[in-house]
Amino acid sequence: MNVATISRKEIIELATQIAATKNINKQRKIFETLSVKYWDQASKFKPLDETLYLQVCPMTGAMWTSDSKEIKNPYYPKNMLTCGEVKASL
Repeated sequence: MNVATISRKEIIELATQIAATKNINKQRKIFETLSVKYWDQASKFKPLDETLYLQVCPMTGAMWTSDSKEIKNPYYPKNMLTCGEVKASL
């Protein structure tokens, strides 16, 4: 449980960092780290009544966690919003 507590604090800190910067490139970099940490925890403590999807941007290899199977790529402008694929689900 101690590892989960530490990871939870790291996730909160990453979310705080995203909110603290207006630089979209910094937000994207932090979001990628946050998504990987969140996915790691979610896979250990399976969410109730919710399916989560691990999605990846094929152009950058960056991953994100989503509650929708539909791709909404956070790493590219809206003309590439649907670029990506689902790699796993919980």
